[in-house]
Amino acid sequence: MVATQGLTPPWRVKAVRYHGSDVTDSGFEVRPGENVSDLEVELTNRVTDVSGVVTNSRGDPVNGCWIVLFARDPAKRRPPTRYVRTARADQSGRFKMTGLPPGEYLAFVLEAVNSNGEETDPDFLDRLETRATRFTLGEGETKTLDLKLSAVP
Repeated sequence: MVATQGLTPPWRVKAVRYHGSDVTDSGFEVRPGENVSDLEVELTNRVTDVSGVVTNSRGDPVNGCWIVLFARDPAKRRPPTRYVRTARADQSGRFKMTGLPPGEYLAFVLEAVNSNGEETDPDFLDRLETRATRFTLGEGETKTLDLKLSAVP
């Protein structure tokens, strides 16, 4: 995964290509003295925005719960990844996340998270997949989700 410093919002890395191949998520190795003039970094200011509200079975807002957004493609859930994000709902049950790459995603609400990072563990996310809410995110798209708190499978 490519890490950048000094980019000010709304600018984000859209893609990194080396010798014409996309290495945005896989990275690449540079040997001492190697010429990397065929490196291309594409930036975008068309940033995605996902927001919404979490409610319980009675329709009441749920505050303090955790929202996990993760790629539908299991290969994109493996760390390091740009395709998994977490946020905590505020007092009104609202949440907001920006900057996910375009693609197909799943959303799940957790009442609490463990200190061991379970909420970003690929195997844990695999178990949530069948009960998660599906959505697609296009480049620069704003998406609003209404999510329900449910038990972890």
